Amino acid sequence: MSYTHSEQKDDIVSNGGHPLPTAGKTVPNVPKNMLNASLGYDDGLYYGSFGGKYVSSFYGDLTNDEKIGGRTVFDVAAGVHLPVDKKIVKSATLRFGIDNLFDKQYLTSVRSTTFNAAAYDGVKASTPYYNVGEERTFSVSLEATF
Repeated sequence: MSYTHSEQKDDIVSNGGHPLPTAGKTVPNVPKNMLNASLGYDDGLYYGSFGGKYVSSFYGDLTNDEKIGGRTVFDVAAGVHLPVDKKIVKSATLRFGIDNLFDKQYLTSVRSTTFNAAAYDGVKASTPYYNVGEERTFSVSLEATF
């Protein structure tokens, strides 16, 4: 779990000499709260895990005009430790996983932060660009050590 308080100290001045109200605003692309939690099981033959990650909302621009909603994403994994002869193959594991189990659509972060997403006295608005979160993903793997 983490908590972050990030605050801009001063207003900034645009290239055209116009002040933008950034003092006291939250630094963009910095969520205030994050939490990871998981449960796991392993009996030596079978194993599994279920976990979730929460990320609170964040801003896409320095003036905090564009707020991006928070998200909670869940993952699940399971596997089996395969029996091996231990002569050539020392261990082998078959794994199966699903990331973003409930196929949540979300933005992960700001790709390109801007000064302001809304127009201010003499300063045109600009558009922040975002990274899109991974969709539901299935994986299967076989791991072996020799």
